Amino acid sequence: MIEGPYRTKDYNIFKFDSMNREIDERHVKRLVTSFEKKYVEKPIIVNQDIVIMDGQHTFLALKQLGLEISYNIHHGMTIDDVPVLNGNQKAWTFHHYLDFYAKKEKKENPTDYALLPYNLYKSFYKSHPYPAFILLDLLSGVGFGAHPLKIFKEGNIQVKDFNDAKRKIKMIEEMKPFTMLYKSRSFIIAFINALEHYQFNFKRWMDQLEKNRSELYSCNTAAQYMERIQYIYNYRKGDKLIFSFKQKANGSFVKLAS
Repeated sequence: MIEGPYRTKDYNIFKFDSMNREIDERHVKRLVTSFEKKYVEKPIIVNQDIVIMDGQHTFLALKQLGLEISYNIHHGMTIDDVPVLNGNQKAWTFHHYLDFYAKKEKKENPTDYALLPYNLYKSFYKSHPYPAFILLDLLSGVGFGAHPLKIFKEGNIQVKDFNDAKRKIKMIEEMKPFTMLYKSRSFIIAFINALEHYQFNFKRWMDQLEKNRSELYSCNTAAQYMERIQYIYNYRKGDKLIFSFKQKANGSFVKLAS
């Protein structure tokens, strides 16, 4: 059941949940500046205990300005509903979801939370601050044709093999002296596929890359990077390694033949 909107200047009736995303003070300042010019009322969402479910930043900005808080009461709503609510509104970033589910793991499993998926993601990101999709590609084990971000936002992501992900990211980062593409998702997708070939030798690849780095230039798709990797790996070598791969119409998906 939903009640409201109600309006009040009694800011003390509202509560915050520590599981919700952390307050971004810069965002609050931006809202204050915006509301000073013009404020179009949009109710924040609270549950039956007047705990703010959505609209923390709006609440703080309105409080600073001494304006009325407009709010709707969603009876039965819990903090676990917040990621879904914000996912539909596209309000949360990857890191908001990461922090939320990591906190949830810690709250529900205080002794071994560090071994659970979202806390493993946080640990991995702290050491290797790569874009979200690269983290998902390396850690989730979800196929490149799937939608791991959707699974991540729903709180259902898993870590396939943490040690294997660390092994792969170490190899990726060893390429840094020779190419700026080591943080390109399309290149990483292609490289991860190359690693799955049973004949692929990383030392040979690094030797070839060092000598022929100019041949690894920016491409539009993972399939094109696959061709570049194959060319560089085989350049002036008698024993050729051939990758068989297919791609979607947009060229984004690469899969090694079995």
